[in-house]
Amino acid sequence: MDRPLTSFVTLALVLAFQTMSVASSTTQPSSPAKPNMSDDSDRITGPAQSSIASTKSFATEPAAKASRALAAIDLDKAFALVGKKGSFEGTVSQAYTTDNNGIVSLDFARDYKTALTAVVFPKDYKKFPNLQLLKGKSVVVSGQFKAYEGRAEIVMTDPKQVTILK
Repeated sequence: MDRPLTSFVTLALVLAFQTMSVASSTTQPSSPAKPNMSDDSDRITGPAQSSIASTKSFATEPAAKASRALAAIDLDKAFALVGKKGSFEGTVSQAYTTDNNGIVSLDFARDYKTALTAVVFPKDYKKFPNLQLLKGKSVVVSGQFKAYEGRAEIVMTDPKQVTILK
């Protein structure tokens, strides 16, 4: 190869790699799997659950009725119930909405991996009262336990699956 042509090709490759490097360093870092978010307003697609929530309210009952429910932190017993119906009780620490698919997760611990999760898919948003109103409340969630990423959870499709304890 001719020496000037070799220098030109080398320079072009260096500039191309520098451009790719700058472009990749200016893109937004990928968000963590579950950042500590306080509401569901960061969704990329579709309306927030709170903006299309039902005007109905969740059922309430005395706390004594929760005695048959698992504790939200009892992950092993819950996983043993995968495929079966049951319930768990805990205090909602946050109602988190994923930014990639809009699923609302009710978390029952600051570190969501240390407690059960209840989820609502966007197709069911309108059925539920504003899920943000559950933050800080002690609730019982009932339904079929399902396995997701090695953990048990309950997918909620009806607001009757949530009872606020008083």
